[in-house]
Amino acid sequence: MTADWWGVANVTALCLNVLIRQQMVRMLRLSVNKAVEDLADNPGPDVKVFLTLPNGKAVTILGPRQALVGVILTDPHPLHPKIYFFWRAAAWGAFGTHAVSLGMTTLFNQILSVVALLSSTYLTAIHLGDRREAIGKRLWLEVEMGDPSWSRGPAYARMAMSEAEEQSMVNWGLMPQRSNTQWWKKYRDRYPETCTKQQGGLANET
Repeated sequence: MTADWWGVANVTALCLNVLIRQQMVRMLRLSVNKAVEDLADNPGPDVKVFLTLPNGKAVTILGPRQALVGVILTDPHPLHPKIYFFWRAAAWGAFGTHAVSLGMTTLFNQILSVVALLSSTYLTAIHLGDRREAIGKRLWLEVEMGDPSWSRGPAYARMAMSEAEEQSMVNWGLMPQRSNTQWWKKYRDRYPETCTKQQGGLANET
C-alpha cells in the first residue's frame, strides 16, 4: 500500500465499473434468453441474410426469420429498462470517479492502472475465453469461418440464391448489374451449382 487515497479510489472505481458492466451484460443476456423462449413455438421459415460489417467483411447467415430479426440483427432490450438505466448511470459515475482519481494519484498507481486497462483491452480484442457461437444460453450458432482469402463470390455462392434473390442483391447494389456479363459469366462458371432455373430449381449448365 502506498497510503494514496486517490489510488484507493481509482482501484475501487475500476472494480465497481467492471462489476456493474457484468451486471448490465447479464441483464441483456437474460433478455436474449427470454426472446429465444418466446420464439421457440414460432421461429418462422428459414431465410438468408447477407451482412457487410464495418470492416468490409461479408457474413452470410442462414436461420429462422423470427430468430434473426428478433435476436441476432437487433439490439437486445433489457427486461427491466429502469433498473438497466440505473446500472448504466452507476457505470458512468464509476468511470468519472476513475478518470478524476487517475489524474490525482501517484505515478506508480497511474502506471498500474494503465497497464491493467491495456491488458484487459488486449484480452478482449483477441476474444480470450470468448464463445462466439453462444448468444445467451438458449441460442447457439454453427459458425464456419471459411477461407480468409475468399472474395465476395464464394460468400454469394454459399447462399445458394434463387434468381429472384440474386436480382434483389443486384437492386440493393450488393452484386454487379446484369449488364456486367463478364463478372456474371465468371461467377456462373466458377460456381455452377448456383445456376438454378427460376422454376423447378434445376441446375442450369449455362
